[in-house]
Amino acid sequence: MLRRGRRGVRGGRAVARGARHGVVARGRAGAPRGGGDGGGAAGAGRAGPGPGAARRARGGGGAAEVPARAAARAVGGAGVRARDAVGVPGDPGGGGRGAGRRVPRPRGGRGVAGRLRRGVAGRLRGGGGTRRAGVAARAAAGRGRPAVRGVRVLRRGRPRVRLGRFRAAAQGAGGPGRAVRARPLDRRGRPAVRVPGARGPGGAVVVTVQLKLVDADDLYVSWRWEHLPAEPRVLVLPRERVAGVLAEWAAAVPSPLPGEGALAALRRSLAEGPLVDRAREADLSTRLAAALIPAQLAGELNSALARGVRPHLRVLPSPSTALVPWEALRVDDGTRAVHDLDISVLPPATVANDPDRAVSPFDPRGPVVEVLDPRVPGFPDDSALGAVLGAPRRTEVARDALEGALARASRFVYVGHVTTGGHGLDARLHLSCTAATTGRAALLGDHRPLTAADVVLGHRPGAPRPWRIPNRVALIACESGGDLRFAEPSGLVTAMVNGGAEHVTATRWTLPTDEGLRRLVPAFPATPVLPSIVRAVDEAHRAPVPAAALNEWQRGLATRWEETGDPTCSPLLWGAFTTTWAPVR
Repeated sequence: MLRRGRRGVRGGRAVARGARHGVVARGRAGAPRGGGDGGGAAGAGRAGPGPGAARRARGGGGAAEVPARAAARAVGGAGVRARDAVGVPGDPGGGGRGAGRRVPRPRGGRGVAGRLRRGVAGRLRGGGGTRRAGVAARAAAGRGRPAVRGVRVLRRGRPRVRLGRFRAAAQGAGGPGRAVRARPLDRRGRPAVRVPGARGPGGAVVVTVQLKLVDADDLYVSWRWEHLPAEPRVLVLPRERVAGVLAEWAAAVPSPLPGEGALAALRRSLAEGPLVDRAREADLSTRLAAALIPAQLAGELNSALARGVRPHLRVLPSPSTALVPWEALRVDDGTRAVHDLDISVLPPATVANDPDRAVSPFDPRGPVVEVLDPRVPGFPDDSALGAVLGAPRRTEVARDALEGALARASRFVYVGHVTTGGHGLDARLHLSCTAATTGRAALLGDHRPLTAADVVLGHRPGAPRPWRIPNRVALIACESGGDLRFAEPSGLVTAMVNGGAEHVTATRWTLPTDEGLRRLVPAFPATPVLPSIVRAVDEAHRAPVPAAALNEWQRGLATRWEETGDPTCSPLLWGAFTTTWAPVR
């Protein structure tokens, strides 16, 4: 709680010094240890509104989907010491760089107010017309009416801080009964969320919001903040409002459309599609964000960002939204959602919360099983199941040896081929297994793939013998995370979670090889990009919080793409990856 006073910190709590300037320390966000339907926030990146997250403190906005009573007051942040605002993920007691140092008082309007003064008004499309609205959050030190419970702000000044924003404005249907009352709002009718004041490791405030989408005739969107479980929000998006842009995105990525072959899909996406052209991709990603991110949710995210808190967005997509790259959604000029949020996938509750599921322990120094581009029997290097990394393949790994190695491992990294079948459990991982190997998949010549069902039930005849899966799994392959395309979410990611994995990084769509990129993308550099992707994912799984570390890598590439249009930094590549997090309950 902010206490009255003029100096630094008392008893380890922040004292409101320089409150009227809205100063918040710069540093790294902390990480929680769990919570909610499978987790709390995974912190990473910069937490305070310093030259990073604060400059991009964008919320989305405009009016809520339905009228609601004012339930909170939006305020700006007061000055705090770095130790109380930052923390390193996984460090139970540490702060970020410069922990414990007092934040200097800004001069000449250079603090948060100065950096965020350029905030722009967003266009909110809903109902029957266009409404132009700006957002201005008061650093309400003079009012003493914070939106955060348990926090008092000194009565010193009333500066106005203009915020950037999520320019997302998905609105519910206009008729009554189409949307549940969404609240709370601040006293001006703007969305706000109360941050409970609880801090994660290192002193950082951590908040997590779960976003779930359900397909019916329309698209049902619900979300709830894990610290406000009694206040869920529900919104109905008419299918005609989202179907067009979702179809555009499906046609932009290199996964085959119905009746389309793999090579034709690659040519459509890489040679002619918008994802390798910065202007066209930005337009599509902006429209996708505007269609899917509710204005109410965007405003609540902005409320948290204004407090110097990086929210953690956990998404459970529906089949129609399974290809949506939430990290790459363009929420403002030059800003992607991953710039302001940590983002991960929420596993199906029926799997993550299974009482018989046991999460495998993680030892940072434990064994790592790496299967890199294994040779597939009967498929030469230049075939459909040929070399992924370009060099002639040397690795030969069959399922019996892999099962034994995973039983003792802490991590598993697979780089190779994954193909989908008629249902999720038929998703296939291709090893060096011959026709003599037992399993549930039909033969492909002299090769028998390993299916998700083989992992869940065991690949040998007789009683089920599920595989034991390490705590962390990276599946760097085409559509390895395609579970959510099915009405009953199941597939390789679900199988790994069921077998004990807590963190599973996989891809949403087909991942082109370097050879395919060079042949099909105009003027694509000759330098291979896939090895650097493999290294980035592997390094993320060495970090205390893999999802947050993966997001940090994505932020860097997103910034370069926005600034330079470098095709090696296109969301075509980094936007394919996401991490499913299924922590210990």
